[in-house]
Amino acid sequence: IATSHLNGVADTTGLITVEALTVTANSLGDKLVRPAQSDAIALSIRIDNPYLRDKQVRSLTVRDVSRGSGSPAQMLGNVDSLCLYLDLDANGAVTPGDTVLARASLTSSSTTMTFNPVTVAAGSGVTLLITERIDLFPRDGDSLDLMVKTAGDLESVDGTSFTGPDTVNSLGVNIVDGMIAARGEYILFSDADL
Repeated sequence: IATSHLNGVADTTGLITVEALTVTANSLGDKLVRPAQSDAIALSIRIDNPYLRDKQVRSLTVRDVSRGSGSPAQMLGNVDSLCLYLDLDANGAVTPGDTVLARASLTSSSTTMTFNPVTVAAGSGVTLLITERIDLFPRDGDSLDLMVKTAGDLESVDGTSFTGPDTVNSLGVNIVDGMIAARGEYILFSDADL
């Protein structure tokens, strides 16, 4: 009979489960992003704690899986930086009440963001939003996308593992609308002004 050293519960089924936080993605849908746009949400993940004790998460690694016609360096050049938010009001959008956990440059295909530990209360969960600041001169038509691998890309303070799909990716991409026309300022004149 297997007995837990934490709470003395005996298991007679022969099934042993490993304590783990559950990771899922929130769907975002495709959307257009423009040059110099900030806080374009690229990934929204939910971390749930089904256990009786609070857990803490302290880092995550995001992986760039953007698509387009350019080289890997050109694809990375579409994004100036990333920002990780704790979605305190759980509305799936960046709002003034949300907490900035970390900022990082997107200079390689994977970027690790370490932050002050976030508590995932027992029987509850948290939502994390990863946003992109779009470059001033992005490549028109490229699809910007980020994902997290459940095993290995998330780190808890006490070593608790994470479970969920192999790759956590919000359905949808940020599509660059980088046409020159979108960057200019227009002054309209009427015939009377000429």
